[in-house]
Amino acid sequence: MTEPTTNSSESQKAPEWTTNSQDEVIDPARVAADWVQSTTMVGAYLESDRPDLARDWIELLDENLTGFAEGGAPPGSDELEDVYHDAVARAAIPYGEAPISADEVRRQLANIGRTVPELDIANLRATTGIMPLDPGMVARKLDQPAATPAGLEDVASARLSVRRAIVSITEDSEAARTHLSAANSALTQAVDTLRPEDARAGMQAAQESVQRASEKVSAVAETAADVDAEVTLYTTPECVGCAATKRALDKAGVEYEEIPLQENPHLIQQFKKQGLAQAPIVETKDGERWAGFNPKKLREHGLDYRSRQQRSGESGQDTGHGR
Repeated sequence: MTEPTTNSSESQKAPEWTTNSQDEVIDPARVAADWVQSTTMVGAYLESDRPDLARDWIELLDENLTGFAEGGAPPGSDELEDVYHDAVARAAIPYGEAPISADEVRRQLANIGRTVPELDIANLRATTGIMPLDPGMVARKLDQPAATPAGLEDVASARLSVRRAIVSITEDSEAARTHLSAANSALTQAVDTLRPEDARAGMQAAQESVQRASEKVSAVAETAADVDAEVTLYTTPECVGCAATKRALDKAGVEYEEIPLQENPHLIQQFKKQGLAQAPIVETKDGERWAGFNPKKLREHGLDYRSRQQRSGESGQDTGHGR
């Protein structure tokens, strides 16, 4: 009698992973990338004494996951698969309790026929070589209050006045002069308050801000009429903050122009002189710039998904794209 044969290719057929709203397959490699990105980004924020940025990232993830947990994404929504990225990213941060776990998101997606890989942190650690964040270190860094040296608030106020001057100088020179005068007053107060070494740093920052104002005036005069994108994004290769910022802008439907810094080395030196040493460099249409992935700044400028959704009154579709 002839033994029945088994089609080994069918028995070992790879699962058909679902895709997210950017038409990217959510396979084990993508899940690993989400976990590594969140782990390394939060670790870098905490090691550089920027717990505020780590808190912003956690807040953004928890906000998105809360919307999903409360039934905010209908079965046919493109946002369904996207939330698994957020769940994996949140699972990488051992702090507090997430609104919904990655395992539960995966289970709910499976219930409607959408297959995503299981999150196996032990396997990720073995295959990527990335150590998970230490819960004690994360709690210690996030729970400690931020200490602001006396006088630094005056420096921050001065730099804000300079930025306001940059925005208004091409339309209202009198307003620009008022803002620059306010900046000068705040810097004078800062010099009286800060220790000598801090005062020098503050004055250097002020000088760089004024120089940036002058450069911006020339740039605005030459290019303002031709700018269509809401945001200009200066990026570097293999940059987790760049990927996170682009993903946030894409999700919000924000038009942005991407400029690779490796192709424009002169910009790198220019940004470093301005104190912008971390990619991406984000520049808004009103001339404000900041360095690194910063959800709070995106919210302040109405460039995040929730702000756009509230503004339009729509459910929110992924319509943004880089150029």
